[in-house]
Amino acid sequence: MACFLVVASGVWKQTDGGQEMAQEIVRLGDRETFTEGRNTSRGQVRTDIDPKQPCKHARFVFVHATGRSGSTTLRGFLNSIPGYWISGENWGASIGLMGFFKRLKTIPQNMIHGKGVFENHFDYAVIRNNIRKTIIDVISPTWGDEVIGYKEVKNTDPELFQFLKGMFPCMKLILNYRLDVEEQAKTPMHRQSHHTAEGLAKKNQQMIDFHAKHPQWTYLMPLQDFNAAKFDALLSWLGESHCRTGSIPHSHQKDSYVSDSRSWNSTVCM
Repeated sequence: MACFLVVASGVWKQTDGGQEMAQEIVRLGDRETFTEGRNTSRGQVRTDIDPKQPCKHARFVFVHATGRSGSTTLRGFLNSIPGYWISGENWGASIGLMGFFKRLKTIPQNMIHGKGVFENHFDYAVIRNNIRKTIIDVISPTWGDEVIGYKEVKNTDPELFQFLKGMFPCMKLILNYRLDVEEQAKTPMHRQSHHTAEGLAKKNQQMIDFHAKHPQWTYLMPLQDFNAAKFDALLSWLGESHCRTGSIPHSHQKDSYVSDSRSWNSTVCM
């Protein structure tokens, strides 16, 4: 008798046959079973965003930053806009999703429906929709969140930006970096990752070059430009011209992850 191991919601489960495994996979793939009624500290998670047409039910804004560049302050500012939810870092998970999808795309068409060792029967469109759904589930928007996304640090690969644009055609991307790379490289985050000032400068240039090619849907936000005028310009670019910058919070005490307890009420909207 065959024995299968199934991973279901983080729990290893041993079964006696393929039928039970198949049933478990169906349950995991059932949108209502998997997400309906799920609650977070912010409220009940939205289940109406169709991964086939994600832009029909939400707008998407992603923040990619070099790290220790003001990205948490930027996230706090965005989340002070009514209807916005930008979730926290996903530790490079989006890179993994891109690699997974990219690898599948290298399989020759004659092997997708072939026989024997190359027998595969997947559908790229279905895989793409499932990746979209996974990203949305990671963001976990609640009812009332109309503009959603995440912020991520250190992952500044232009290929990733294009991948996200392909997944969410309506998305806007904020590129956040720090001009003073010498000081940035001295922070614990970058010292522990062995990042150099030269490497950080290269990432900055990557972002600047990418923005030059895609100015319609990308926005440069260096830390040195964190002022009311620049944030007002960001609000206008996002289509929130009815809002104005109130206060600009500082999210961390020096280089720590501890909030400095100053106000997060950073936008005023009419």
